[in-house]
Amino acid sequence: MARTLIKNGSLVTVDDKLGDIPGGDILIEDDKIVAIGRKLAAGGAQVIDATGMVVIPGLINSHIHTWEIALRGIAEHTRSKRSRAEDAKLRSALTDLGLAKQ
Repeated sequence: MARTLIKNGSLVTVDDKLGDIPGGDILIEDDKIVAIGRKLAAGGAQVIDATGMVVIPGLINSHIHTWEIALRGIAEHTRSKRSRAEDAKLRSALTDLGLAKQ
């Protein structure tokens, strides 16, 4: 079992019960957080010193474009008037120059 202790960081828990924890520790076993607090003991764990750092929850799939739906078609008048044949010709030329993949 892999154990990691992130020690002495300013923890942002996003949990109303825990609140933020200055000088806090996080103990991770394999891929799960198993303890949060101060001065956690974790013999044999890899220790990461987070002194002077902010430790925040990870963002999962934070790069989404859902908000762009509202903008769809807003600049339609600026779209290129090139045909598909012209686009294919341009891609072919860029591929020949090594600037695009076939």
